[in-house]
Amino acid sequence: EIESLARDLGIRRLVACPDGDEGGDEQSAAIEALAGRMGAEYKRTRPPTGCKDWSDWAEGRNIPAAA
Repeated sequence: EIESLARDLGIRRLVACPDGDEGGDEQSAAIEALAGRMGAEYKRTRPPTGCKDWSDWAEGRNIPAAA
């Protein structure tokens, strides 16, 4: 569904912010493959060193998590 929606909307760039662990690596690989099928650019942003995910980073800066 994501692939057809992205095509319908003309999305040419996908950016992902998955966890910095094995599961995040797997998720990133799947999104990168999707981007390749779509002919879209792909960029992954990793959480800073010492943070498992972006929530860890936000909590360390007293930034409320999205609901």
